Amino acid sequence: VSLNTWGDHRQVTISPMALAPSTAYTLTIGKNFADEFGQTLGKAYTYSFTTPPIAPEIALAYSKGEFGIFERDKPPVYYINDVNVSAVSVEFAELSLDEFINIRQQKIGNYNFAPNLQDKQLYQAMTLKPKAKKDEWETIAFDVGKRFGVALKPGIYAMLLRAPEFKDYNGQ
Repeated sequence: VSLNTWGDHRQVTISPMALAPSTAYTLTIGKNFADEFGQTLGKAYTYSFTTPPIAPEIALAYSKGEFGIFERDKPPVYYINDVNVSAVSVEFAELSLDEFINIRQQKIGNYNFAPNLQDKQLYQAMTLKPKAKKDEWETIAFDVGKRFGVALKPGIYAMLLRAPEFKDYNGQ
């Protein structure tokens, strides 16, 4: 909260970024608060409000777009960021070059497109249970080889993340 004074005018500014999520606040203006003409409120005014929680979200951390490249002989680890979700569903599969190109073509102009990976090679699925408290971000180190118990050979792979509470920017 800041109080700015310009000449005889005063302004109270509350920056939403300075407020914690899911928190109750009470703002009280005293009865002697006066306008520029000296008129007071006469009685105190109290306003209470609660800030909303952080919107549920899942994302790959450190991702520079939709593709990830792993170095030979290094574990394929993704870092999954989540907040305010009850579960993160992970699907993973190997793709042929033709399958990859087909998926890419279907995704052009359709940001909500999610391919069906269930009929692909090495298909695996699991659900992760986040441990973070409400409104706290969490990062989960997801080692694909260890989690799914399979050594990955060089190739093309797809991974989908979903959470029941997460809606993308188009509300999907």
